[in-house]
Amino acid sequence: MRGACTSVLLLFFLSLCTTGTEPVDPLVRREEGRTHTWQVGLGYVPVGTTGGGVDSLGVPYEYTRMAHGVELSLSGTLRVTKHWRTGIELADTTWFISERRTSLEQTADKKFQEREFSYSVFGEARLAPDSALDPRVTMAVGDPRQSALDLSMSVLRDPLALLGRLGYARYGDSPHDALSFALGAAFVANAWMTLITQAGWEVPLGDPALPATTLEFLVQYDLDIVGNLRLKGRVNLRLQQPPLLGVGLELTGTAE
Repeated sequence: MRGACTSVLLLFFLSLCTTGTEPVDPLVRREEGRTHTWQVGLGYVPVGTTGGGVDSLGVPYEYTRMAHGVELSLSGTLRVTKHWRTGIELADTTWFISERRTSLEQTADKKFQEREFSYSVFGEARLAPDSALDPRVTMAVGDPRQSALDLSMSVLRDPLALLGRLGYARYGDSPHDALSFALGAAFVANAWMTLITQAGWEVPLGDPALPATTLEFLVQYDLDIVGNLRLKGRVNLRLQQPPLLGVGLELTGTAE
């Protein structure tokens, strides 16, 4: 149901005016001084589709299907050295599906559930940690994305953090490999809140297929002043057939 979509996003942010009375410390990259991170997320995606098919008796029918996807995700990272970080991401999605089939003979309704599990294990190498661009190469394996290779760079321009990314991915349930692009920014509104907007393009390689565009808007709130515990709300839109609109809430913790 969810389809093989990439985890590689294109970021771009429209900034707002800085608010709040508390001063904001100079920006540093999130993982500096921290050994590991963890994140728990809960997401919801409604999907509506229409189409046609043929049942086991050879009778053609048309259907209208509505699916409600609830996803529970868990991830963790470990900074091994200044130059190397590794991590794992797990996601369990349950789809609650209602379907109406209409043929020349009858109209039938049915409800059922489907469940999907995905995982990804990755390693990230910082090629030049002291560089202003902080170039990184990330390699990942998992399911449904069997393998991926990303090159990313970032720049800190207080109160903005800019990011660019170029990626290649191969999926287990799709005949297409994919090339992805990323560019964007996050805006630190005050000592507690960060506003982010994200957009992404994924271009299939090989056989003819349609590219996909992803837009995502996030609000991140620090639950403590040192940023060890953060709450993030997101709304994401994937422009494809059918379009996918989802919302989510994530809790992230870090430690030295």
